[in-house]
Amino acid sequence: MISCMKSTIFICIFACLLPVKGFTCAFCDPKVIERQAVLETENFRVLADYAPINYGHMLLVPKRHVERLDDLDPALGTELLILQRRVSRAFQQLLQTQDTTLIQKNGYAAGQSVPHVHFHLIPMHRHKWQTLAHLRVFMRILFGSRPSDPQELEKVVALFKAHFEANNLQ
Repeated sequence: MISCMKSTIFICIFACLLPVKGFTCAFCDPKVIERQAVLETENFRVLADYAPINYGHMLLVPKRHVERLDDLDPALGTELLILQRRVSRAFQQLLQTQDTTLIQKNGYAAGQSVPHVHFHLIPMHRHKWQTLAHLRVFMRILFGSRPSDPQELEKVVALFKAHFEANNLQ
C-alpha cells in the first residue's frame, strides 16, 4: 500500500513538472508510443498501460495533444466509440472477459495524472468475490498501481498488437 502511495505521489509530482520547459507529455513521447502502442487509427492510439490496474489495461489516447475532454473535437466521438468497441472485443477474445470498466478523469482535481485526455479501458472478470474485486480496482484507481515488469509489458503489447493486426475489421 505504501509503495502504491509513493508511485501516486511520484506521478503527481511528475505531472506537475510537465509544463516546465524540457518535459514532454508521456502520450506524445515517441519512445512511449513505440514501447506501448498496440493499435493506431487516423486520430487515436491504443496504448498498453505501463501500470495496469488489471492485466490487459489499455489507454485510448488522441494523437493530437488535448488536455481535457471538452477540448476534444466532438466529430471524433464515433471513431472513439468504434475503437472502444474493438478493444472490448479484444478483451473478450484474448482474456475471456465480457466486462470492461471505462474511466476518464477530466482535470487535475478529478485525478487526471497526465495532462493529455485519455480513456482507461480495464478488463474485468466475474467471480464470487465481485465486491472485493471492485474495491481492489477502486483502490488502485485512487492510489495508483505498480508499473509492469518491462518484459510483462512487452508480452501484453505483443499479444494485443498481433490480435489487432490479425483482426483488422471493426
